[in-house]
Amino acid sequence: MGLSENAAQGKAFLTGPPRAALPAPLATTHAPP
Repeated sequence: MGLSENAAQGKAFLTGPPRAALPAPLATTHAPP
């Protein structure tokens, strides 16, 4: 689990489903700065 892999997963997560479609706890935890 390298930094590049983690960044890729994070980018895929952000570009994936809308934050509104995510559960409240998950959306607040992964909310962008």
